[in-house]
Amino acid sequence: MNTKNCKLFAAALLLVAGLSAGCSSNKELTESSAHDMVADYSANENYNVPIGDLTRYLTKTTDDYSASGQAGLRETVAKLIEGGFVSETTETLSYPRIEGHFVSPASPNGSHDEYDFEMAPGTNDLSGSHLIYQGSFNPRETITGQVEPDGSVEFHDTTGDGTWEVEHGAYVEDGDVARINVAMLSSFPHYPPFVLTGKASHQKTSVVWHEYHLVPELASKIEGNSAAPYAPGGRIKIGDVSGLHLLNDVEASAQFQWEASLDDFGSIIEGGQTPKGNGEVVFGKKPDGEWVITSITYQ
Repeated sequence: MNTKNCKLFAAALLLVAGLSAGCSSNKELTESSAHDMVADYSANENYNVPIGDLTRYLTKTTDDYSASGQAGLRETVAKLIEGGFVSETTETLSYPRIEGHFVSPASPNGSHDEYDFEMAPGTNDLSGSHLIYQGSFNPRETITGQVEPDGSVEFHDTTGDGTWEVEHGAYVEDGDVARINVAMLSSFPHYPPFVLTGKASHQKTSVVWHEYHLVPELASKIEGNSAAPYAPGGRIKIGDVSGLHLLNDVEASAQFQWEASLDDFGSIIEGGQTPKGNGEVVFGKKPDGEWVITSITYQ
């Protein structure tokens, strides 16, 4: 076994370990000395907490997680803000309010498009419907999209069969007339621009944006990958060691109990619960008769 790199199979608990030349050792291997060796080794290891679900909430959003009455991961973020582990910045932006009925110019055969838009209060989200008049078959499509402060618009037409079309445009008001100058369709990039005409709202919508980030000191300690990131949340305490037995003349193994000694960050992530479990350790005997840990597994 390689005494410089312990294998660790603890994906579910995200416990990271590694041996070095300074690993605990002992000339006599008993359950008592085995406990001391495992405890000495584990005292230098982090208990790492998974934060993959949490990171999905650390973004720019209209949700105010620091407000009272939060639940689930929103409550977790609120506690992390209070504990100084997550920073929050706010920004208020003003968006033109797009609402009502808009119509495209009719083609020579009379076909045209009619749109009905609305915006949810306190957001820049655009929704509505798109009715296509083209003779005997007049499909209606669902619209979702966003408006930017400068009036730039991007909305998706979603049809009944699940396909969708992205339309890019710009909203402008000229007196009581509002126009959305649609410049491009994603499926038809060479389709000529067209104008949707409706009634100007003469209104703005204020949106308060909240942006959340782990503080730099904590963010710098994140390991893993984007799908399964984790961060230190405490240390590992070793309980009873039992079942020590020889595998051969130079190897032995034993089982042990462990539990996490969480710091404030880890306690918030774990919801106040104390993670615990079992583990297995393998010892190797060096030529000089000294026993050392060669692998350790936390389960």
